[in-house]
Amino acid sequence: MSNLRNRIYIATFDDDYIEAIRDYELGMEINVTCISEMLDDEPEKREKLLSDIRRDIEETGAKQIIMHGP
Repeated sequence: MSNLRNRIYIATFDDDYIEAIRDYELGMEINVTCISEMLDDEPEKREKLLSDIRRDIEETGAKQIIMHGP
């Protein structure tokens, strides 16, 4: 049986997602991409979206990432 930890993703909407992902070495589900407004073709929104994603990846150290779409 494969490692269950490799199949669990914590949503970034959860209050304690950074600690949970880091402490238990779980995957991360990026939820900011499910807000369709964040996907509008406006440079400031795009930069905020990418900045938030980069921050989450750096802070959690997640090795497995999925994105939740609208």
